Amino acid sequence: MTLRQPTVLIRRLLTRIDVDRAVLYGVLGTAQLFLTGPVTALIVAIALTAELQGYYYTFAALLALQILVELGFAQVIVQFASHEWAHLRLRADRSIEGDADAHSRLASLARMATGWYWGCSALLGIGLATAGVLFFGAEGSDDVSWTGPWIAIALLTAVDFAILPLWSLLQGANQMTAYNFARLVSGLLLIPMLWGSLLLGGELWSVALAKVVSLSWEIGVILRYRRFFASLLRKRDGPTMRWRGEILPVQWRIALSWMAGYFAFQIFTPVVFHYEGAAEAGRWGMTWGLVMAVSALATTWIYTRAPAFGSLIAERRYAELDAAFRRTAAGAVGLCILASVAGVSAIAAIQATDLDLGDRLLSPGTAACLFIAATLMQVSFAQSTYLRAHKAEPFLAISLITGAGVAGITLAAGSLWGTTGIAVGYLALTLLVVTPLSTRLFLRLRREWHAPVRARDDDVRVSTITS
Repeated sequence: MTLRQPTVLIRRLLTRIDVDRAVLYGVLGTAQLFLTGPVTALIVAIALTAELQGYYYTFAALLALQILVELGFAQVIVQFASHEWAHLRLRADRSIEGDADAHSRLASLARMATGWYWGCSALLGIGLATAGVLFFGAEGSDDVSWTGPWIAIALLTAVDFAILPLWSLLQGANQMTAYNFARLVSGLLLIPMLWGSLLLGGELWSVALAKVVSLSWEIGVILRYRRFFASLLRKRDGPTMRWRGEILPVQWRIALSWMAGYFAFQIFTPVVFHYEGAAEAGRWGMTWGLVMAVSALATTWIYTRAPAFGSLIAERRYAELDAAFRRTAAGAVGLCILASVAGVSAIAAIQATDLDLGDRLLSPGTAACLFIAATLMQVSFAQSTYLRAHKAEPFLAISLITGAGVAGITLAAGSLWGTTGIAVGYLALTLLVVTPLSTRLFLRLRREWHAPVRARDDDVRVSTITS
């Protein structure tokens, strides 16, 4: 067997399971977080006290409050841009060519989106800084120097927020290979800086230093696409996308869904910090970070295909859409199962050896509840990505039910039974409520939305046969 033959076989296998370079870079980018996550957890445990560890992970949970400003617009941009991009293409110099009307509509979306984000970025920086000061000022310890690091991280998050619509436009233009490669390299730059800063005594400042490095790289990548953005950000003659008539009906639903998502995925650590203190919040945060790394690894598999889903829908190629969805969903869920087993096994092994790191993690049983819930959530996420690619947000009610349910369970169980109660309640809600509701909605809407086209295709086939 020649050296070339294994390479050909690997490429054929990847093609068969719907893995192109975009998916590969996306999965590698998330995989490096998954693989480096245990090392990061170890370094955090070595470099930070149990109390500082609690602040470290609670910082991350509070930063997710940007959802309340972003309002899901990034996802809306990807959805709407992908439909217009079905009639456009990128030249070798990264400028845009194609249908003039589609170009004009996409340009109007770009100006609308950047105006929103750039205006809100200052509000976000001030809001995050204020929220952190209020929360940690009331709940925190006077022995921890958190004020300077928190304000720096909040301001850097505002800068990251300002470039978010540019990334969404690239994704909507089906430049997922470039986008995922950029994020992969960004992570590879951030992690060593974070590790080095922590080990050298940077404590909570380490997060800000690492963010500076990754942001510098990302801004450099965006500048490489300056012709792409220049052709979108200048006003063009032609039809425009109407915010009130087209975008708002979708965005307000996604905005509520994303806000509910904060309560579904980020409320845990601040609540544990409040009821159990910084040390227990650190245990939850470290374990939940591993769970989210596994979830993100699988979610990337799905999200990378979202622009392609949108283009297939715009062209009414529903058979290809369904086939791509089945491959993508199966790959994501299977990947999540394998990674979850590895994660629970690793936690059990660490605690069985009586290493000090074991005291910084939740018990294997509690962790298993979280990993199983994360795997079930992949089913719902795949279904919602498929349906949202139709430029619709049908998951609003389910998102609100999930957010309210998780918030209620977290507050009630956290005050009565601590972290174990929260984990068991979260799993029960996911298994008994979220998964059945999302599956029922997915099957009904898929049948209703595609039925007219399928019926018309059947009529065409019958006419062809009879003639």
